[in-house]
Parts: sequence; C-alpha cells; structure tokens
Amino acid sequence: MKKKTLKALNGSIEHWKSNLNAETPHDVELGVDACPLCKMFNNNPLPSLNDCIGCPVRERTEYQYCKGTPYIDADKAHTVWRLYSSERDEWRAAAAREVEFLESLLPHKDMVK
Repeated sequence: MKKKTLKALNGSIEHWKSNLNAETPHDVELGVDACPLCKMFNNNPLPSLNDCIGCPVRERTEYQYCKGTPYIDADKAHTVWRLYSSERDEWRAAAAREVEFLESLLPHKDMVK
C-alpha cells in the first residue's frame, strides 16, 4: 500500500471513530465529502466505472462505493437514529463494525511502499 493511501485509510478510521462517539445524529458525517479514502479515490463529479479504483475498500470487496461493507448498515442505522432518537445503540454497533472493517484493511508494516 502506498503511504498516501495508508494516510487516507488512517484518516478514514479516525473519522469513523469520531462518528462512533457522536452524541447526536447531527454530529455524524457520512458520504464522499467526509471520507479521506473517498476524497482520494472517488472524486469524479459523475459516476464512473473507474470510481474507487485503488481504494483498499474496493480492493477487498471488489465493489464500488463501499457496497459489501458495514458502511451500508451504518448509513441505514444513522437514518433510523435521526428519525427515532432512541436508536443510538444500533448506530453505535453499526459504526463500530465499520471501524473494525477499516482497521482490517491496514497492511502489515512491510507492505507499505
């Protein structure tokens, strides 16, 4: 993994740890503009088959736009939390799974170029 990709991955992990600890649904930041990996690998104004190429998430899942990751459930849980303020625990569980997933993408130290 290139150093700049590792930096973006670590940034995404830290971002999700912050999301995990959000006190209100309005404190959560989701989407392309909130994710260092998306900013690096999915910055085209129009959807394209080339989106996400090189992103460690796509390399793991073989899908674009975080499909096949805990992000999808976290996004849904966030919507439910926004609608029903009592659903914070479901949000936290989903966000924790996203943190775990992103951390699973971290390379061994000898794999950084």
